[in-house]
Amino acid sequence: MQVPKEILPINQPLLSEAECIEAAKAVRQLKPLWIPVGTNPDYPFFYRLGASNYLDIHLNVYQQTMARCNDLLKNTFSNIYSKLVDFLECQLQSPVRIVDELAVPGFHIFHGVTMPEGGNLHWDCFQHYFVRSHYSSNIDLNQAYSLTVPIELTEGSGLNLWNDRATKENLDVANLPAWKDKRRAKVDYFIPYVVGHVYMFNSMCLHQIAPNHREPTEKRRMTLQGHLIKHNDGHFLLYW
Repeated sequence: MQVPKEILPINQPLLSEAECIEAAKAVRQLKPLWIPVGTNPDYPFFYRLGASNYLDIHLNVYQQTMARCNDLLKNTFSNIYSKLVDFLECQLQSPVRIVDELAVPGFHIFHGVTMPEGGNLHWDCFQHYFVRSHYSSNIDLNQAYSLTVPIELTEGSGLNLWNDRATKENLDVANLPAWKDKRRAKVDYFIPYVVGHVYMFNSMCLHQIAPNHREPTEKRRMTLQGHLIKHNDGHFLLYW
């Protein structure tokens, strides 16, 4: 089933296979800066590279992680960020800015894990509220997007999307096991990932990392992650 344009506005190639191989190599060379994510630090669900406000804000470490990672990521992946900004400006027909007060897009690295149930079902709404609080009322939450650029993949990797929007009613029931089980049983849209493509979707739509039973080989599921939100002066902020 084709995904409606209001949910998945962009699915287009950005990076070549060779560029992705080089990017994956650079991410591995920065392994000392990988941050484990999960309840068990010895066996995390995944790692990330960079500051992520939806993971760091509640720990009050967003600024500290930015200070440790932002400049290094900008220098290491400057060509990718430049290409991504140019690509998004062309697609959105609006200026796109990476600003110093927010983290640059960073990476998810699933290192040696399978995902038989996929990732957590969620909406990417709370990080946008953080940005709105930072920029007062100058942010348009109706133009909020999430983006993924797969850098390296295990076979079968992808994204599940549902038509459920981030309404108060949905947020109130989202942690009920029966509600999540019902959504898992019937996925509205599955997007198979292709290395080097940009996938940009409406942040207010329910989504998850699609289940993948395959054992990792020498390759990992490694993706560049970011968010976009429209500023009332006409430009989009690109951040993580």
